Amino acid sequence: MPAPHTCKVEQQTWLSSTGSGLMTAYCTADQWFRRTLPNAKSALTTNSVLGLLLGCETDLGATVIPCFMADTNHKLQRIVPPIDDAASILWLLTHEDLRHTARVRAFMDFMANALKADIDLLEGRVRNLALTGAQKT
Repeated sequence: MPAPHTCKVEQQTWLSSTGSGLMTAYCTADQWFRRTLPNAKSALTTNSVLGLLLGCETDLGATVIPCFMADTNHKLQRIVPPIDDAASILWLLTHEDLRHTARVRAFMDFMANALKADIDLLEGRVRNLALTGAQKT
């Protein structure tokens, strides 16, 4: 994987979250951003990770978004390596009454295997992969 383009993060124009809606104050990336860059210039504030992605694609500024969203996007360039303090945990959950039904169990097994196949992409160790366990392009 090519090294991230290096820059001074403090000098970037940033896209930030509102800390509400789909991007809550409990989001580790949002917490990292507010703690690390409390005085950041913000060109866009949104309550959506998709809004951050689209703003970044249109060159409004830099942002912190999940690796699996950015690393598969050829319009974007990493400016720092993955941020451990901004990592989050992905859970697959279902209602207790449904977890043993055949359809739900089949779906949960499928998703668990699909996520394991893309673990390097999800954890920011590879770029340019499809979310299906595909080989590097």
